[in-house]
Amino acid sequence: MNVGIIGAGWAGLSAAVELTQAGCQVTVYESGRVLGGRARRMAVAQESNSAPPLDNGQHLLAGAYSETLRLMETVDPGSSRTGFLRLPLALDYPEGVRIRAPRLPAPLHLAAALLLARGLSHTDKLSALRFMQALKKTSFEPEPDISVAEALSGQLQPSAVISGNRSAWPR
Repeated sequence: MNVGIIGAGWAGLSAAVELTQAGCQVTVYESGRVLGGRARRMAVAQESNSAPPLDNGQHLLAGAYSETLRLMETVDPGSSRTGFLRLPLALDYPEGVRIRAPRLPAPLHLAAALLLARGLSHTDKLSALRFMQALKKTSFEPEPDISVAEALSGQLQPSAVISGNRSAWPR
């Protein structure tokens, strides 16, 4: 089978890889001068030619992006192990909430991060644990046609978390 794919961003290129592995002949059409769609590196035209290129796209790739990592391994074996600076999760919010995941095996790293988080009350931490357990029971598959706010509300999460009003979080 011959397949034409329009667009050489993440979606188009990953479709091309999957179809090629399935035995299809694939042609990718891209209107831009550079492959990668929104996830590409761009040169910046400035008076000084010493300006570094800019990355246009995602700058954080979480380990949970298993399909993206699998695609990278398919195209360039070893790249997902050697091509990244791997750092533990660290979140700092201006309102004083600070979460750091230590280098422990999963899921202990998340449990420790939540237990040691600054700027969250014990009630908020327990609520987050309940929410994670509820997600685990559903294999992390969200209910269809439900908003994030509805999912959080259904799991009795604090109203500040549901509304996104971090300034209402405890300090």
